[in-house]
Amino acid sequence: MHSWVAHLTLAANSQQAYTGRIMNLFKDNLTWYLKWASTAALISGMLLTALNVYPLNMYLSLSGVVGWLAVGFLWHDRSVIVLNTVGTTIYVGGIISTLID
Repeated sequence: MHSWVAHLTLAANSQQAYTGRIMNLFKDNLTWYLKWASTAALISGMLLTALNVYPLNMYLSLSGVVGWLAVGFLWHDRSVIVLNTVGTTIYVGGIISTLID
Protein backbone atom coordinates (compact mmCIF):
# COMPACT_ATOMS: atom_id res chain seq x y z
CA MET A 1 0.00 0.00 0.00
CA HIS A 2 1.31 3.42 -0.92
CA SER A 3 2.08 5.77 1.96
CA TRP A 4 -0.50 8.34 0.80
CA VAL A 5 -3.22 5.68 0.77
CA ALA A 6 -2.38 4.61 4.34
CA HIS A 7 -3.19 8.14 5.56
CA LEU A 8 -6.65 7.96 3.97
CA THR A 9 -7.67 4.58 5.36
CA LEU A 10 -9.49 4.18 8.66
CA ALA A 11 -8.03 2.21 11.52
CA ALA A 12 -8.89 -1.48 11.34
CA ASN A 13 -10.37 -1.31 14.80
CA SER A 14 -11.91 2.12 15.37
CA GLN A 15 -12.71 1.34 19.02
CA GLN A 16 -9.04 0.62 19.68
CA ALA A 17 -8.01 3.86 17.95
CA TYR A 18 -10.56 5.85 20.00
CA THR A 19 -9.40 4.21 23.24
CA GLY A 20 -5.80 4.96 22.32
CA ARG A 21 -6.60 8.66 21.82
CA ILE A 22 -8.46 8.83 25.14
CA MET A 23 -5.57 7.14 26.96
CA ASN A 24 -3.07 9.55 25.41
CA LEU A 25 -5.23 12.49 26.46
CA PHE A 26 -5.47 11.11 30.00
CA LYS A 27 -1.71 10.51 30.12
CA ASP A 28 -1.00 14.04 28.86
CA ASN A 29 -3.36 15.57 31.44
CA LEU A 30 -1.90 13.41 34.21
CA THR A 31 1.61 14.44 33.22
CA TRP A 32 0.67 18.12 33.12
CA TYR A 33 -0.86 18.09 36.61
CA LEU A 34 1.89 15.89 38.03
CA LYS A 35 4.74 18.04 36.74
CA TRP A 36 3.18 21.28 38.04
CA ALA A 37 2.28 19.79 41.42
CA SER A 38 5.82 18.43 41.70
CA THR A 39 7.27 21.79 40.72
CA ALA A 40 5.17 23.52 43.38
CA ALA A 41 6.35 20.98 45.97
CA LEU A 42 9.99 21.55 45.02
CA ILE A 43 9.65 25.33 45.17
CA SER A 44 7.93 25.05 48.55
CA GLY A 45 10.72 22.76 49.75
CA MET A 46 13.32 25.31 48.62
CA LEU A 47 11.47 28.09 50.42
CA LEU A 48 11.29 26.03 53.61
CA THR A 49 15.01 25.28 53.29
CA ALA A 50 15.75 29.00 53.00
CA LEU A 51 13.59 29.61 56.09
CA ASN A 52 15.31 26.72 57.92
CA VAL A 53 12.08 24.78 58.45
CA TYR A 54 13.52 21.36 59.06
CA PRO A 55 12.64 18.45 58.34
CA LEU A 56 9.40 19.54 56.57
CA ASN A 57 11.54 20.93 53.74
CA MET A 58 12.87 17.43 53.01
CA TYR A 59 9.41 15.87 52.91
CA LEU A 60 8.12 18.47 50.43
CA SER A 61 11.25 18.21 48.30
CA LEU A 62 11.01 14.41 48.34
CA SER A 63 7.43 14.56 47.08
CA GLY A 64 8.57 16.89 44.29
CA VAL A 65 11.45 14.71 43.09
CA VAL A 66 9.31 11.56 43.27
CA GLY A 67 6.66 13.32 41.16
CA TRP A 68 9.26 14.40 38.62
CA LEU A 69 10.67 10.88 38.62
CA ALA A 70 7.22 9.62 37.59
CA VAL A 71 7.06 12.30 34.87
CA GLY A 72 10.47 11.16 33.63
CA PHE A 73 9.15 7.62 33.28
CA LEU A 74 6.01 8.83 31.49
CA TRP A 75 8.16 10.90 29.10
CA HIS A 76 10.84 8.18 28.73
CA ASP A 77 13.41 10.91 29.52
CA ARG A 78 16.57 9.36 30.95
CA SER A 79 18.11 12.60 32.19
CA VAL A 80 14.98 13.45 34.23
CA ILE A 81 14.90 9.87 35.56
CA VAL A 82 18.59 9.91 36.59
CA LEU A 83 18.41 13.36 38.20
CA ASN A 84 15.32 12.57 40.23
CA THR A 85 16.48 9.06 41.18
CA VAL A 86 19.58 10.65 42.70
CA GLY A 87 17.44 13.33 44.37
CA THR A 88 15.07 10.70 45.78
CA THR A 89 18.02 8.73 47.16
CA ILE A 90 19.50 11.83 48.80
CA TYR A 91 16.22 12.92 50.39
CA VAL A 92 15.31 9.41 51.58
CA GLY A 93 18.77 9.12 53.13
CA GLY A 94 18.36 12.50 54.83
CA ILE A 95 14.91 11.61 56.17
CA ILE A 96 16.15 8.26 57.48
CA SER A 97 19.09 10.05 59.12
CA THR A 98 16.69 12.52 60.76
CA LEU A 99 14.46 9.72 62.04
CA ILE A 100 17.41 7.79 63.51
CA ASP A 101 18.70 10.81 65.46
